[in-house]
Amino acid sequence: NYRRSLSEDLVFRPTATAEARDAVWSGWNRASEEQYFNTLVAAASGSEDHGLVLNDRSLTVLDVARFQLDATYVLTVNHRRPDASKLVQGRLIWQIVQRADGLWELAEWTDQELGGSTTWSDLKAEFVK
Repeated sequence: NYRRSLSEDLVFRPTATAEARDAVWSGWNRASEEQYFNTLVAAASGSEDHGLVLNDRSLTVLDVARFQLDATYVLTVNHRRPDASKLVQGRLIWQIVQRADGLWELAEWTDQELGGSTTWSDLKAEFVK
């Protein structure tokens, strides 16, 4: 379902720190997102207690077929990679659009740092390499 919720033209904007540190962001697209996700899922296979908590949520209707969700996040993924964080946090901005068939998909995703914490961008960079 994660893959099906992504727009074919997905735009991901990493944190400024992650973008400056890693070259993986040049040309990031849906295929890159799927590669990161597949690698993360494989590393977390058999583990439990994963979670995503969204706080301070703000939903803005941009038009009848597009809205924006702005929230802080705490993501926990209990994977087996010792070189990557299991807990990431930051602020996300998602633009979600309705397709012609009536289903909704994630079209744009902006990640922002909060207080120097490890972010979702950092996790994606680790698992796409």
